[in-house]
Amino acid sequence: MPSSIAVEIVHFKVKPGTNEQTFLKASAGMIQELSKLSGFLDRELLQGENGQWTDIVHWESMDHALKATDDVMRLPLCLVYFGYIDDTSLQMMHFTLSQRYP
Repeated sequence: MPSSIAVEIVHFKVKPGTNEQTFLKASAGMIQELSKLSGFLDRELLQGENGQWTDIVHWESMDHALKATDDVMRLPLCLVYFGYIDDTSLQMMHFTLSQRYP
């Protein structure tokens, strides 16, 4: 059965000189605001090699995901988190969940 769940995937690097613990604290702060947005389900932050990070957010629908893309730009704790991201490395994608396996 197809799902309407939207998955937002954002690949990025943090700005040079960013303290990892400070960045993670900002990430934890952002979830306070993000979790209050309509349609929010959950979020994962992944750390890769060579300074690569991936943020994965699940939304109830694509409409919720796309609306949140605008809404987060007005939320102070989200803006603090975004301030650590190197904009030149940012890649954002949205997908609709096709299948989920336990």
